[in-house]
Amino acid sequence: MIYKSSDVFLTRKYPVTSSLKIHLASATSIKIEGASRPDLKDKVLLYQITDTLKTIHNNIYLPEKSQFRYITYTAPETKRIELAEFWCYPDSTNENAYQPTITGIPELQGIHKKITSLIVDNDFVSYYMSARNGEKLIFDFGKPVPIKKIFFSPRNDDNFIRIGDSYELYYHGGLEGWISLGKQRASVSSLHYKNVPDNALLWLHNETRGKEEQVFFYKDGKQVFAYDL
Repeated sequence: MIYKSSDVFLTRKYPVTSSLKIHLASATSIKIEGASRPDLKDKVLLYQITDTLKTIHNNIYLPEKSQFRYITYTAPETKRIELAEFWCYPDSTNENAYQPTITGIPELQGIHKKITSLIVDNDFVSYYMSARNGEKLIFDFGKPVPIKKIFFSPRNDDNFIRIGDSYELYYHGGLEGWISLGKQRASVSSLHYKNVPDNALLWLHNETRGKEEQVFFYKDGKQVFAYDL
């Protein structure tokens, strides 16, 4: 019988597979820079990804009065770009996103030129993958514009907690079967549930989208899926 309960913080509904780890790690050491000259010689480092990303919702907030014509997204010489979404905003909301022209260095050719549209399609599953290591994507706004927030998402499986989606958490109650611990609509990239029975078998269901879900238990502040055992 389960006697104790705890708070849990959930970030996934499905385990991080070995292939997903590779895709997420591809973003490590990516540089995001801003510039206003066509030759990019006035570029300024805005952010560098220093660790494996753990969410699909990644925001960079720039200082007030930051203005750039170009934002660049550059892979290190040992990696290719694998990018699902990339958006720039004039303020800290998710509204009025800019619609830039996307080019690259080296110049993008063929299918790689066409699939840049996947970076700005609001689909977390579709993604752009560069043709070669060390590529630089250039987002051109046509003129210097104020940029307050940059949002990006690496290539992923869309099984992280997705802001705006509705979820329901269950625990297995033995002969009673699956018992609901309540529904939540995600407002951030994790879900906080209180009074979750310790050592219980848990199942997080996304009511909004997707089919990949796996049971897990919660140990030492982390979700442990069957895949992890």
